[in-house]
Amino acid sequence: MKKLMLAGLDQTLVDQLYTHLEERYVLHHCNCGAEILSDFTAFLPDLLVVDLTMPDCDTVGLLHAVQARGGQTQALVIAYAYHEQLCAQLFMVDAVFLLIRPFTAVTITERLLQLEYRNVISAASCNEQCCNNLHNSSTVHVDCH
Repeated sequence: MKKLMLAGLDQTLVDQLYTHLEERYVLHHCNCGAEILSDFTAFLPDLLVVDLTMPDCDTVGLLHAVQARGGQTQALVIAYAYHEQLCAQLFMVDAVFLLIRPFTAVTITERLLQLEYRNVISAASCNEQCCNNLHNSSTVHVDCH
């Protein structure tokens, strides 16, 4: 069974995700950035869902650590707004999805299933103007809602 780490997400969303995903993944939740690196190293997840604004966490730095591990963990990053420069940094360190709030636990579940079955994610389903500059990439998808 694949391992999924949820980092910095609010408890309501975590509870909803556990309901959707507990039969498919071994789940681990981490509340703050101070815990994430040690938890990440101990748990070694296949998939990571991380909130960009997680307290005490440099998400780009975290993804650098993931990449240094050999890039075996795929990351889905959650943000409140689209920031082009930050997105570019995230995708340089192998983030494969960026979800812009609002979204539901079902949306995250769908993206995780896509990651599980494909290594290359198409951006074809996103037609928001803010994503147009990223559509040429074959490994990145940005959901803007």
